[in-house]
Amino acid sequence: MENSKTGESAGQTSWSAVMLALYALTGLILWQMVSQSGVLSGLAAALPVSMPVLSLFVPIIVFGLFLLVSLKKDGLKGLADRIDAFHDRFGKYVAWLSFILLVVQMVVVLARYLYGAPNILALPVIMWQESIIYMHGFLFMLGAAYTLRHDGHVRVDIFYREAPISRKAMVNLLGALFLLLPMCGTIWAVSWTYVASSWQILEGSRETSGLQAVFLLKTAIPIFAISMAIQGISMILRSLLALKGDADSVERLRASGGGH
Repeated sequence: MENSKTGESAGQTSWSAVMLALYALTGLILWQMVSQSGVLSGLAAALPVSMPVLSLFVPIIVFGLFLLVSLKKDGLKGLADRIDAFHDRFGKYVAWLSFILLVVQMVVVLARYLYGAPNILALPVIMWQESIIYMHGFLFMLGAAYTLRHDGHVRVDIFYREAPISRKAMVNLLGALFLLLPMCGTIWAVSWTYVASSWQILEGSRETSGLQAVFLLKTAIPIFAISMAIQGISMILRSLLALKGDADSVERLRASGGGH
């Protein structure tokens, strides 16, 4: 039993590493697009499609292939468990931003309005102020998948709460398939040029002493789309399992309020 738990823990760690690598793939591809000369530009010129178009679909294709392999190896429940476990862990790390944001905001208010200090720890106050905006944005964009995993997003709860488990499962299944995933795909596609152009110029703050990392802040948009789509896949798998009568998935739906 102990060996089984150890193997399962190692498997979840490996999965988390792969998922994190997939999320990082967006940033790596954007970073490649920054360079407009040398080997990269020669490679881009030789490709039958443009680099932005290629970069847009590479993460999707890689993740699609990985999904197929994982489904074959772990089955529906195993894959859903791994996705949920990753976002549980990732979400708890992101949640620390709320505490850091609170501390920084308090320090900025005291330093600027009580003591009139132009700098905090040798850094301009404006830089600390902008860091609050960054943390606020990252908290919501990177924590959205964790919130979805725990059914914490606002739901127009007129019929869903007291609906039978089978109906809840169908609502989640159809909603993820025809609303969530297309929305994530649209955000990914529409934001691509916007984010890529920001990386190409390494866009920074309009303030001279501000944070020169707007390109990183904007990168949260495609990462949001990827993470929500991945968690949406878990929702689809859970819904299918609930319709098949899986006890754990049925209990999760029942815990979302009402149902029988």
